[in-house]
Amino acid sequence: TGGRHTPTSALAILNGFFPNAAHEQFVWDDQPPAGSILKDRHLVFKFRTAGPGISRVTTLQHPTRTPYTRSFNAGVQQEIAHNLSVGVDFFVRRSRDLLAGRVINLRPQPIAASCLGNTVDGRPCNNQLQYIGFLDSNVMTLSVNKRLSNRYQFLANYTYTDAVDNFSTLRVPPKGGETSFLFSNQPDLDIGRSLNTPNHVFVLSGLLQAPFGIDVAGILKSSSGSPFNASGGGLDSDGDEIFDNRLIGTKKGEFETDKFFSVDMRASKKFGLGASRSAMLMFEVFNLTNRANPFRVNTAFGPSIGQNIEPTHGREIQLGFRIDF
Repeated sequence: TGGRHTPTSALAILNGFFPNAAHEQFVWDDQPPAGSILKDRHLVFKFRTAGPGISRVTTLQHPTRTPYTRSFNAGVQQEIAHNLSVGVDFFVRRSRDLLAGRVINLRPQPIAASCLGNTVDGRPCNNQLQYIGFLDSNVMTLSVNKRLSNRYQFLANYTYTDAVDNFSTLRVPPKGGETSFLFSNQPDLDIGRSLNTPNHVFVLSGLLQAPFGIDVAGILKSSSGSPFNASGGGLDSDGDEIFDNRLIGTKKGEFETDKFFSVDMRASKKFGLGASRSAMLMFEVFNLTNRANPFRVNTAFGPSIGQNIEPTHGREIQLGFRIDF
């Protein structure tokens, strides 16, 4: 404030913005946190929601622990013709001690509308980040690789993924207050299909050196639908002031979006300009088939669940010109 106010008067001005608060929103803390550049005291804002005082705190369990992954993979590749090979790869990953958040001091059954009124100890809701998350994934990849010869090359990959975890990575209201589980007191109920990947993915890419020095490249990607949860319908079943991350009675990842399919193409021609200079003319098309792939779908349980309500970008055409010197 440039010396125009004392610390006490400055606090009075700040707290004046919250005239109906049951407690002061801004206070001075004489014990700065470890590592703070402030040597004496620092300003603290006490967040106020449905109850008096601080209604929610966030803590970290065992801050010295570190998430880890054990991984094993094996693969075989065999040439079946000149410049043509096939391969198969297996990947097994076990991730442990992943951070997942849950309110650790909730009552078994909610008795109040606010999280503060549903704690067993009468203290603020302790949304604790704990090292209790896990992810088990088993992946198989089949590939066919044609190296560049006779003016063309291609690579085809099919991947099957089976992944199970015990937490949800979806963000549900209110923003910034998410937990990782449907019921904070029953995290085991969220063991199920991971929401992060579809089961089947096929990718085909290739390059053709056409006449007149024109290079044509493309990539095709197709996948099964991505898993998602039926929305919780705006309910807060465990009293933590956070909407349920899925509808009670449905399984985690029970539903899938429509399949994904996209083709991108590029044609380019390079021109020499003498010495070490060159120019390239490019023509690119994204989502060649103009397919309305799902980006956001209807998650409300009912006949229209999974309906595409916001597709990804449609067909896009791009012209480019580049000079290298």
